[in-house]
Amino acid sequence: MAELSLPLTDRGRKYGYITWPKARAAEVRGLLGEEDTLTLVLPTGREKRGKADWKYNRLSVGPSSTRSLPPSIQSIRLVRSAPGQIEVIFA
Repeated sequence: MAELSLPLTDRGRKYGYITWPKARAAEVRGLLGEEDTLTLVLPTGREKRGKADWKYNRLSVGPSSTRSLPPSIQSIRLVRSAPGQIEVIFA
């Protein structure tokens, strides 16, 4: 099982994005793979279809998933649980 930890930015929290710096793009691509669409498993257990936006280095989980998070949550862990399936953990 592959895993990656990324910071939760203020912009990401507001608009519902998981973002990463360009320098980590290869690392993120290695985790997400080359699939066109991914299944994101959110902490609530809800599954969401998503697509990595490689141009802007982001992955949308939706603002409803991030806006209600407490300020103490500053990072996001992505865990590949199966091919094309990513578990999203807010920590």
